[in-house]
Amino acid sequence: MVVLNHRGSETVVGLADKRHLPGSGRTRLATELFNGRFQPSQSVQLREIAAEFELDDESVLKTFAEFQTLGMVRLSENSSAIVRSVDPEETQEAYEIRAATEEIAGRTAATVLKGYTAELQEELAAMRAAVARGDLDACAEHDVRFHKDILKASQNDLLIRVWDALAFDLRIRVAIGRVPEDLPEVVESHQPIVDALDEGRGREAGLLLRNHVETFLGYLKRAESDSERHKGPWRDLALVYSYAVEHRSLRTYRGGLSPARLRRVVQLVQAKMEDELTLDEMAESAGLSTAHFSQMFRKSTGESPHQFVLRNRIERAKQMLRTSEGRVLDVAVACGFKTQQHFARVFRRTSGVTPTEYRQEFLR
Repeated sequence: MVVLNHRGSETVVGLADKRHLPGSGRTRLATELFNGRFQPSQSVQLREIAAEFELDDESVLKTFAEFQTLGMVRLSENSSAIVRSVDPEETQEAYEIRAATEEIAGRTAATVLKGYTAELQEELAAMRAAVARGDLDACAEHDVRFHKDILKASQNDLLIRVWDALAFDLRIRVAIGRVPEDLPEVVESHQPIVDALDEGRGREAGLLLRNHVETFLGYLKRAESDSERHKGPWRDLALVYSYAVEHRSLRTYRGGLSPARLRRVVQLVQAKMEDELTLDEMAESAGLSTAHFSQMFRKSTGESPHQFVLRNRIERAKQMLRTSEGRVLDVAVACGFKTQQHFARVFRRTSGVTPTEYRQEFLR
């Protein structure tokens, strides 16, 4: 709680009350603080901020109190705040906690979200659209919702309290404005997370969430060391807009794995057709981290690694169903499925018919 002397009277600012600036307003203020307009040790008059942003004084006071908890400013008793430098150690520690928190959440949320990730996919689509039009506030808002939805699905109140206590919603809103060049890659790194959760692969989802957070922290560190990144929010917006104009659509991917790396992955998928194949193994064959591999693989193929493996196994199964008279169970096992029921379910979902119906259609 913070007590400020404002126009001759004391104003009590309680952090538990969230009825202050909406996310976009806090994002704009935080962006102003950290992207070049104000320098460390500079004094900011809160009344002037309120007038400039057309906000009421109490809302600005409450928002700056929240900024103070993150070490962004130091409030004084004359309705002003002193801008502070970012503490790299505090940022490192906070993101390490976030990585661990979201890894646990992803592992447990997978059982709840399996087959029910439509809302997460909608948030991801909104992030893509926001980046395409250069709207950093909207991108931050949907990013926060995406991660908070996973935390809620974990049904672990302790994890949610830790996430809220460290104000990661605000940290995300602040940080997004500092890594504009990396935003398209940051946004796309959410897709493998959705894919893993949709298939109920909790361990993989947890690791992907951890890698997502750690990779984002790496981008923040690079931004801190690059003096060209401290020229103000308008330069940041221009970078995002230039990306959108150049690429037209975030769904039109460029780059990806090199031919040699992609070939090694495909060979591994073919060689382990009958066996369990993990994302870690595929990433190792390409010589990349799991998070980076998932992003680059999707750029190369238009599919997630898991989707690619399933499609190849179903294609092999179709070939066997057409050329042999073996039992459907034997075909399922030969194509890496542990049960006939799982095989039939995936086959029907991808082909529109059951394995038996497919074989009968072909033999007519």
